[in-house]
Formats: sequence, structure tokens, C-alpha cells
Amino acid sequence: MSRFAFRAWDTQEKRMLLQTDIPALSVQELFCSGRYIAMQWIGEYDKHRTPIYEGDCISYPIQSEEKLYTVAWDVRQASFKAVPTDKENKVAPGLNPGTTKSLTVTGNIHGNNYDDMRAAMRRFKFRVWGDEQKIMLPWEELRELSAQELFSLENCAVMQWTGCRSSRGEPIYEGDIVVNLKDKKEEPYIIYWSGGLAGFSAKPIYPGTYIAPSLGSGSESVNKLVIVGNVKQHPDIARYQTLESIYSENAPPLTQSKYNLCPFCESDNVDLECDDGIWYVQCEDCGAQGGTAYMPENAITMWNNANRQGGGEE
Repeated sequence: MSRFAFRAWDTQEKRMLLQTDIPALSVQELFCSGRYIAMQWIGEYDKHRTPIYEGDCISYPIQSEEKLYTVAWDVRQASFKAVPTDKENKVAPGLNPGTTKSLTVTGNIHGNNYDDMRAAMRRFKFRVWGDEQKIMLPWEELRELSAQELFSLENCAVMQWTGCRSSRGEPIYEGDIVVNLKDKKEEPYIIYWSGGLAGFSAKPIYPGTYIAPSLGSGSESVNKLVIVGNVKQHPDIARYQTLESIYSENAPPLTQSKYNLCPFCESDNVDLECDDGIWYVQCEDCGAQGGTAYMPENAITMWNNANRQGGGEE
């Protein structure tokens, strides 16, 4: 599944809440109250292994000159993008594993006139499939949960809204099965999170040469998409493909051991730690700590990805 790691800007106290600070907040408070501006981890790190979040200010070298950008959610493409702070700069790096290792996080917009970007921050919605109950819980029934409860539910699949709507006005969620009415054969696709694109994409259910429709309000094809089901409630339509299998296919290979070596001291004395429901991987020799997450497997993935991008031993 997508890695749900968040921080939030408190508009009243004018301070940033890190992931370790917000587990007690309800989903309603964090995502809907207006007091907090939630920002999601894009799934990548900069060259210093600092997690890159929505709202970060970053620098990127272009022709030996450091150019400045802001990380923002592009509703037209349903993905994160780097927005140049200089309007004369027409070149922007993609937020993918090939370029993020050359980026440097220099700050965030909320430490400096956050109101200018507040309207551009996307709205978050989620739904949850209960594997045991075989029911889909809509967004409206999740708001009273704490953020920690939502993202650590057992035997459940949390699926995020893409920010896009179908031709019928329905919100398109991760895990939905859609068909493109522009396609005469009406080939079905599964909506999933693509780490390589830092955004949502569509995977063809049937192998072939068909080009998957683009998501985002700026895409012509999204206005022709119709939701015909989802992978949890309609596994027959998905030909029994699952989100888990899609993410497993797209995941970079890991080492045979559970954790990669420490990217700083190359020690294998690495272990998974938990502090009040927040998981992280830590090197017991040098004290280096990976990103925090509500799920242990997500903390392991963040540690291993940081090691991989840093060029550590595989």
C-alpha cells in the first residue's frame, strides 16, 4: 500500500507538527478542521536522506547553478511536482528516484508566509476495506478515528482519494477499477500509487499495448473515466489482481536480510523500534534513525529506501 507518513502545520500556534506529534489528533482535526495543514511524504529522500514532504522548499543543480523549487501537489496530473520559485525558470526536476538523490531540502513554505500556498494544499480523503467484515468504510465514518488508528488498522486496507473524479462526478480512489469511454474496447485499469511518478497511475488489467489513461484534472482522458468497481469488492473484474501484488511488483528489490546496512556506518546492528505507537528503524551502533511510520513495514521500507538512495551496500 501507499506509505502514509504526514506532518502538519498548526495555523494557530504557527509551528510544525512532526509525525511523532500528531497520532493523537483525530482524522477530523488533522484533515478537516482547517486548523492544521496536513502534508504527505512523497515517498522519496533528498541527497542527505531527509524525507521530502509536500510543502518543502528544495534546491536542485541545473548547469552548475542551484535553482529553488517548492514541492506541491499537482491536481492536473494527480502527482507531486517541483514548482520553480523563480517564474523565469522554466525547468523543473521530476520527483522520482533518479532526481531526488540530487535534491536538497532547504526548508518549507510554512515557515515563511504559508498563507500564499494554503489554497493549493490538497484535501485528503480515505476509505477502508475490512478484510474480515468484507465491507468498505467510507470517509464519513472514519473522521472520529485518530490518525494513528486509521493508518494502523489490522486486517484492513486504507485507500486514498486521488483528488480526481470520474465522468459521473464520483471520487476516484486508489484501488478503483476504471474504464476509459474513449477506448472502443473499454479496457479496465486499476488505480494505484506509483512511487516512480510520485503520484497516482492506472495499471491495465489485461496485458497488451494499450496506453493507460492519465489521471488529474488537466487530463482529457480523466473526463471519460467511469468507475466499474474496485479490487476489494470486485476481484473478478480485476482478474484477482490486488493492490498488494501491484505494489510488490513495483517495489525495488530488497536485500535478503530484513534491514539494509546502516547508510552511515555500514553496520548490520540495525533494529526496529517503537515509541508510543510510532515505528522507526535505528542503527544501534551510530544511532542513525530512519523515517517514522504508523506501520512497522512502512518504517522498514523507509529505512531501506534511504539506504538504497544513499548508495549504501545492497
